[in-house]
Amino acid sequence: MRPCPELFEVFQGCQPSGIHFYLTACAGGLAAVVVSTPLNILFWGGTTGNVWGDAVFAATQAAKLPLALGSLLDEIVVDVPDKLITLIIVFLILKGLPKKLT
Repeated sequence: MRPCPELFEVFQGCQPSGIHFYLTACAGGLAAVVVSTPLNILFWGGTTGNVWGDAVFAATQAAKLPLALGSLLDEIVVDVPDKLITLIIVFLILKGLPKKLT
């Protein structure tokens, strides 16, 4: 397979490099942050229900930072690593598939 010259050319018969997965994970994570931050503020007062994220939120609120910033940082801590781990797992699964299936 040839290397991918463009970021979104993954499914056009090329072999994506590792940077494509990191960029995609960050883009997916940031998209999730943009969508979920206002919802968390609206429905749950800014928290996510995740231990690590809520610890960041509590620290930002203890430091008297704005609610929106605390919720945003809370989501970044949770969503970006989640998307990164998910895409690494997908990458490893795809690498393990027979060539006939990829």
